[in-house]
Formats: sequence, C-alpha cells, structure tokens
Amino acid sequence: AIKKRTTLRAKIAARQNKPKLTASLSNFTDGAVSAKHNPFLHALKITKKEKQQEKSNTFISKLDHKALSTNSSLNGISKSSIRRRKRKMKAQLGAKMEDLLDNLPSEAANNNFNVDNNNNHSSGNDRPRYVQEKKQLNHAPNPHKSLRGARKVEQIEKQRFAAVFTDKNYQQSPFEALRQSMENNL
Repeated sequence: AIKKRTTLRAKIAARQNKPKLTASLSNFTDGAVSAKHNPFLHALKITKKEKQQEKSNTFISKLDHKALSTNSSLNGISKSSIRRRKRKMKAQLGAKMEDLLDNLPSEAANNNFNVDNNNNHSSGNDRPRYVQEKKQLNHAPNPHKSLRGARKVEQIEKQRFAAVFTDKNYQQSPFEALRQSMENNL
C-alpha cells in the first residue's frame, strides 16, 4: 500500500483551487434583487431572509478582506506550522549569531582596537570592550541543605530505635513496645 503524503504545499494548493464562495453568493443575490426591484411599480420590500443573506455576504466579504490583508504567504497554513517555521527561523538566526561571534576580532590580534567611541577619557587599557554576560540566578533549592536535615532526622530515629531495644517492655512484648514508641513520636 502506498502511503498518501499530505504536505503543507499540497494543502495550500487544494485550498486555492476551490472556487470562491463569495463570488457565487454575490452573483446569486444580485440577480434576485434586480428582478424584484422596480421603483415604478412598488416600493422595495426587503424580506427577513434577504436581510440575513445580506448580513452573511458582508461578513464573508470582511473575512476575505482580512485574509488578503494579512501575510499572503501564510494563507491556508495552520497556526502550529507557522509557529514551527518561526521557531526554526529563530534557531537559524541563533546559529548565524554564533558564527558572527566567532568572526569577531580576537584580543591578541587587535591590541589597538578600541570599541569605546568616547575619546575624551581614554584609559591605559586599549583592549576591546564587550558587553558582559548577565549571570543567570539559580533559584533551585540547595540539595545538600535538605540532605543535612534528612541525616539529622535519621540520627535521631536511630537513637530512639536503640532506646526501644534497651527498654524492658521490649523484652516482654516487642511489637507492643514498637507500637507505643511510634505513637509517642507522633
């Protein structure tokens, strides 16, 4: 069995080949109104259905106008595919920026290069000055800090458990002694 491929280009082509609904609606309504409209015989009466049809025609024409006024290269493409394209373009731009950064002059090759345009207060340092990176703050909790608390709790529990074993009640009924110590700790 051959799998049918559905690409964005095929979908757009199929949508563009469909006849326009608005053109057929306008042809239909123009003929109907012109046959009924005769100012010499009687006044023009507009029925409820004709009003509804006129409203729908104006609405459809507004939609067509909005569709034509937006980016024509993206007509008929879903929002998710547009987002994917934008994300891909952004990633490519990032790669281009990295290439640009690689091509910047090195400090050793250009000792006399000065990025600062202020010549009034020149310092003894003639190396190029670049914008420093802002450090990202890590707001994650300290994992070692929580381990310290867990270790402390573990030590206390070991001491309590050892105390239960040395108790006289444990010698007589071990399960009852363990249950009582747990109730006391809670």
